[in-house]
Amino acid sequence: MDKTKMGFFSRIKKAIFKFDEYEGFITEKTRISISYLIKLILIFSIVISIAFCYSIKLLIEETVNILKSELPEFTVTDGTLQLENKEDFNIYLDDLKLQLFMSDGAEITNKTVYSNSIEFLKNKIILNYGGIVQEFNYNELELSKTILLDYLDSINIPIIVLFIVWPLTFILYLIIFLIDILTLSILGFVLNIL
Repeated sequence: MDKTKMGFFSRIKKAIFKFDEYEGFITEKTRISISYLIKLILIFSIVISIAFCYSIKLLIEETVNILKSELPEFTVTDGTLQLENKEDFNIYLDDLKLQLFMSDGAEITNKTVYSNSIEFLKNKIILNYGGIVQEFNYNELELSKTILLDYLDSINIPIIVLFIVWPLTFILYLIIFLIDILTLSILGFVLNIL
């Protein structure tokens, strides 16, 4: 292989299709090899992060569609939940592994009925996920089915997740590759001694 500067994509093409030119890669400076590796990890982590965020987007859209069709009409007035049909509502969202429960009955005002749930009770909302329980009073909220669904439609979680997941994915794959390089180096050293 000649010593002229090679473009990134031509380097990938040669690494995949031209096995007889691997000797040229071995004789390159370490700085060039590390730069190539970091670029590969960067591209790989971006692709993985975009795919992950797209799957989250589909999950959110599916959940919102289920809620649009299944969620009963409700309003919160004077700090109290009022369901239009006066019946308790209970649905398990399989993809989220989350129970959604609504009751405006007085007998369930102070207990958590489900784990991994969002419970709309008569005078408060209880969020219980992963063993962490948080309670919110309706006095702080103005809420109805329309307001809730409009809010869920308006948030852009996949973009937010992308900017969190991408750097973490990049760091994770970089660490994995460095551990692989270190392991192979130690293995090569041990085999060389034997």
